Amino acid sequence: MRVTGNFGMAPATVRVSARIAHHTGNRQVCVVFDNGEYWTMSCRPHVGFEAPLQVVFEPFRDLPEGEYLVTVAVTRLKDDGSWESPTDQTRIRIFPPLGG
Repeated sequence: MRVTGNFGMAPATVRVSARIAHHTGNRQVCVVFDNGEYWTMSCRPHVGFEAPLQVVFEPFRDLPEGEYLVTVAVTRLKDDGSWESPTDQTRIRIFPPLGG
């Protein structure tokens, strides 16, 4: 996962890109931003071997200040019919605006 954008100071604009391994059971990929007080999520279909290796999510705009746990999760159907959700996580910090 890679997090880029203007996220030094609030309100922040952040873009997330993730490399997703091809798997016949892949169904969906989601990105979650959570700082305990503010939460947002975006999901998109990501089905099978035809799905692209690199997924770029549209920018998350106007994120307030705080320390965020950013999670990318893939929903995958396993060969035995059960579901799994491999994840990758990183932390980012968004500072208060100047003069704020």
